[in-house]
Amino acid sequence: QFDSEAAKGILKAIEVASFNDFVAANAMDRPGPLALGIPDKYANAKHDWEELEEKPVWAKYVDNTYGCILYQEQTNNIAVNYGGLDWNQADKLRKMGDPSVLKNRLLLETNHDTYKEQFASGLKKYGVGKKEAGDLFEDLLHYTFNQGHATGYSIISMYEMYYKVHYPVDFWATKLKYCYNRDNEFKFQCIASNEGIFLLTPHVNGTAKYSIADVEGERCILLGLSSIKGIGETVAKAIEEERILQYLPVFLHPYNYLQLS
Repeated sequence: QFDSEAAKGILKAIEVASFNDFVAANAMDRPGPLALGIPDKYANAKHDWEELEEKPVWAKYVDNTYGCILYQEQTNNIAVNYGGLDWNQADKLRKMGDPSVLKNRLLLETNHDTYKEQFASGLKKYGVGKKEAGDLFEDLLHYTFNQGHATGYSIISMYEMYYKVHYPVDFWATKLKYCYNRDNEFKFQCIASNEGIFLLTPHVNGTAKYSIADVEGERCILLGLSSIKGIGETVAKAIEEERILQYLPVFLHPYNYLQLS
């Protein structure tokens, strides 16, 4: 979730200082929030939101995101509790924000004007002008992300970050073992090597996938046999099952270190 340069830029821009910021950053790295410039708005509002004398009437639903609308839950609550839509209409509004699906485009074409008028009428009761209500409605149509998903992804990401810092060999060995994309596999190898982890070339008595080996007291990552071009996982697994490691461990030495840049 935070592997891309764009995601890293968001984390830096909003100055992540809490788990709440982390979840928000996860939701921001989506087409809708990016189109609205939410990362910059969030970063600017973060420092003065509490001091604002005039907040929007729907402030209680955006208090944890400093006035920014990031989550589908926020969209639905604002639409229902202030915009006068019912929950079924609010759910359709949420779907209308993702026009990449044909049925959602049809929903948008069929309901846009009616919902917008109803939304403005609902907000009028709270002293919100028609233009402001219309602008808000259009903002809500930019696809937002599910807060529950963003939270779950963020929890996993934080665990990964912790292991990457404190148990780097185990972290990269696991990442490589369960990586099924050759380009990412090579990228992870390069990063691990640049971080000072020794990568050992595949060995006939090694494992089919990546594993950890101890060489003269140094924990290293042993590349799996399946990482060799032309050897698939089935063949690599068959070789692993027939290996003679348990009988002739001396065959493990000497290893060749894989130098990457």
